[in-house]
Amino acid sequence: MRPALTQYLATSIVPWLREPAPPGVRRELLITASSLTYLCGFTHVDDELHGLAQRYYRLSATLADEAGDRTALAVALRALSVQARGLGHHRDALRLAEAAVAEGRHAPPRTRAFLHGQLAVAHAALLERRPALEQLAAAEAGLVDAGAVRDASFTGGYHEASLAHQRAVICWYFGDSRGAVAALQDSLRHRPDQERRSRAVVLAQLAEYQMRSGHLDAACATWSTFLEQRSALRSRRYDRAVALMRAYTRPYRNQPRVRALWQVAARTPD
Repeated sequence: MRPALTQYLATSIVPWLREPAPPGVRRELLITASSLTYLCGFTHVDDELHGLAQRYYRLSATLADEAGDRTALAVALRALSVQARGLGHHRDALRLAEAAVAEGRHAPPRTRAFLHGQLAVAHAALLERRPALEQLAAAEAGLVDAGAVRDASFTGGYHEASLAHQRAVICWYFGDSRGAVAALQDSLRHRPDQERRSRAVVLAQLAEYQMRSGHLDAACATWSTFLEQRSALRSRRYDRAVALMRAYTRPYRNQPRVRALWQVAARTPD
């Protein structure tokens, strides 16, 4: 998907943007281009091409800003915050998450919840408990306000499972490993079956949390479920999760349950 999307942007969208067009048509083209570059950034993150991902996210923000679409700008800033936290740049993640919330203050409730949830995680990464919990409560309130209405944008997939995932990360930062594991399990229960990539991400994280909490059997069971996703999910992020599983279980590789897990992983091309 990533190469095809990149080529489409380069060969179709960029030439269109260079052509003169009436203001209304140009705005719609800018909004479409912002959406596609956001998606392109996401696919690069999935393959851990972070430099290129950041360029696409920044371009998405620039295009949204030119179009006057504050919601799309907020979503792009949020994506940059998520990436920054994942790379360990916690202060940058907080700054970007705050900017996203500010830009998205007039967005639909579900989008605002989407933005507040990331701001909560960014605060938690800096061990700022009170603002983290306040922003998490704001995300919860946004989902309640949204009800069953899905935003016609990037954030229609933000729901109770997404919020539970964020709650798990926050719990982990504050040393509540039991709460983190419970929240990830809750996320899996609420996660739609068709969200296979997100389910795989949560499963890998749950196994890691279980292992780091000293629950080898539970972690092996979760990793086994995670490895079942391999036929549908291929990315460097997935491969890294498999490598992390091996690293965590290497001291126990002579135990039958771990040996079986490694045998399944060996059938997953790295």
